[in-house]
Amino acid sequence: MTVWLVLATAVVPACGEPAGTQKAAECGPVLARVGDLRLCAGDVELLAEQAAGLRRELGLESGEAGRLDLAVEYLALVQMGSFAEARKRSLVRGYLDRMFEEAETRPVTDAELQQAHRDEIGKYMTSGESDLYRPTFIDANAIMVGCFPDGHPPEGDEEPVLTMEQARELAKEIAAACGGRVADLDDFLSIARRFMRGNPTVDIKEYTRVFQDPRLARTPRPLHRAITSLEDNGAIAAPLESPGAVFIVRRGVTYPGKGEDPQSIRDELSRRVILSRKRTAFREQLDRLRERYRVRTWPERLRGSE
Repeated sequence: MTVWLVLATAVVPACGEPAGTQKAAECGPVLARVGDLRLCAGDVELLAEQAAGLRRELGLESGEAGRLDLAVEYLALVQMGSFAEARKRSLVRGYLDRMFEEAETRPVTDAELQQAHRDEIGKYMTSGESDLYRPTFIDANAIMVGCFPDGHPPEGDEEPVLTMEQARELAKEIAAACGGRVADLDDFLSIARRFMRGNPTVDIKEYTRVFQDPRLARTPRPLHRAITSLEDNGAIAAPLESPGAVFIVRRGVTYPGKGEDPQSIRDELSRRVILSRKRTAFREQLDRLRERYRVRTWPERLRGSE
């Protein structure tokens, strides 16, 4: 295909704007005329990339065509009748592609990756949903031996049912009965009920869905460490003291999570980072354009027409 054009013989302000105007200065000199359209220096790269992309889609080679020739080719094609409206949409898309190029090509840093991972954790903690992240949960049970039935420490002149020393001794006896491991939860509960007879301060505590990640822990830190330090289902921790009580903790079922290590979902997180960059760039550019063109809207008129 041969495209005939007339090169500008002088520096003509872009888009028909008077010389010295802001738009003429931004667009640069006119390098070619294609029908009624003028090709400004500032638009060559954008239009040339559109032409090259069109050639690629059609399986054609760009060959040795220069950037100016490609830009002229594109302008010649877009004047074909109904293609004119498609030209406008294509130019907008080309402008956005150029605007997003930096966001897409700049490497994702470790700091951005970590922040995206924290954002995904926050999303899960807020909504309970995430397609990338789910924390590991652990179920646990404990036999509590308290100074009082509710496990609170003696206050003032309160007379405890068991002293802390007595609670420790009874907890050691219960721990010995467990033997370091109780494979079946029902067997562990049976041991607890056996020691509850005649001991009103012995009780069973249930801890469901304990977060393995200490950053998310809602259980007391010593208890959380005791649960997560146990190797697997059925393991029994050494007696754990708290003010007013002693606990014999058994680790239960573990519910594996996903995406807990950001490196394991690096590709997905990188895509989130790039998307976030593009959204930020788009919002900032729209704000600049609104300010530049002094955009005003009258939404009340829209409501009035309904």
